[in-house]
Amino acid sequence: MLPINLTAAEGFKSIEASGAHTSLGSRYNEPWRSYHTWRHPMKMKALLLQAEAEGVPIVDGAAAAAFVLWHDAVYDPQAAHGRNEELSQQLCQLEFGALAGKSLSVTRACEAILATIGHELPSDHSRSPDAALLLDIDLSILGAPDAEFKGYDQAIRQEYRHVPEEVYREKRAAVLEAFLRRHRLFLTEWGYGRWEAPARANLAHAIAELRQPHSTNELAWNE
Repeated sequence: MLPINLTAAEGFKSIEASGAHTSLGSRYNEPWRSYHTWRHPMKMKALLLQAEAEGVPIVDGAAAAAFVLWHDAVYDPQAAHGRNEELSQQLCQLEFGALAGKSLSVTRACEAILATIGHELPSDHSRSPDAALLLDIDLSILGAPDAEFKGYDQAIRQEYRHVPEEVYREKRAAVLEAFLRRHRLFLTEWGYGRWEAPARANLAHAIAELRQPHSTNELAWNE
């Protein structure tokens, strides 16, 4: 059983010391992954620890750490919408739950994972009080510098290489347009200040490229 009120840094240390996450390395290194590799949660870990160091409030550090490690643990590009997230939260409940027991941290981590289906906050904020920050960190790639954003798009396209180009371009454009219509992409002030403006510029540029009828651009359509 984990102690209560762990920081995110302590949460990562406890999970790593327990070995509860040992199956994740092979999962994130599955051959069909290009973006959703082990590098993705490790980048998110660094951002979460940066936020904590800069004074961003984190209610449940253990749950936040578990979210980062398990949120894409199951990733099949050909799965039905929402299925990967459902299976990832089930795995989190099983493996993180073996360490945390019936702790509220398990529920909070799993609720945050399910929130990534639509990248919207859970209706009951108390069930995942750090979800806003966690969703912001997950989407931080949208506000990355141009070269990094393009690398992300190319990696996702590799994961969805089974999708015909025209279908792929249309669906990706529709997803990006839906993001761009949001009042704000990043829910915390910490995330908004860092990524909102560059993310909107990246999205607008990507949509313009995708809507060109003869573009050969290989951008992805699924975050």
